Amino acid sequence: MESRFGLGYRGGMDEVSLHLSERLRRRVSEAARRQHVSDEEYMRNAIERSLQDDASRLAVQPRPRLPLFRSGDPTLAERLDDILAAGFGLDTTGERPRPGAPAGTGQAARAHLHGSGSRSTRPR
Repeated sequence: MESRFGLGYRGGMDEVSLHLSERLRRRVSEAARRQHVSDEEYMRNAIERSLQDDASRLAVQPRPRLPLFRSGDPTLAERLDDILAAGFGLDTTGERPRPGAPAGTGQAARAHLHGSGSRSTRPR
């Protein structure tokens, strides 16, 4: 909104409409009152914090650089489907878990749960 003096609305601020649920508007009003600011200032501050948080998250996560790794195997891409089919879904023991079984229920986990396997049987 441009005034005849060349200044925007409220000294350079644009006016926008924001539709809030009654519950959200009430929460904004309560939070603004606790911070001794207007609802509008509270919302401006919240938007500014959110934008800063977004910028910080993006700055912390560098974009990956290609190639991600070098296998040294020129046929890897051609064999990828076979490699995945041979081992995809195996637990750390090389077994396929039962459908619905929690992760880590292969031989090692069963041996631990049932008292067999690598545990010592010598009396203490």
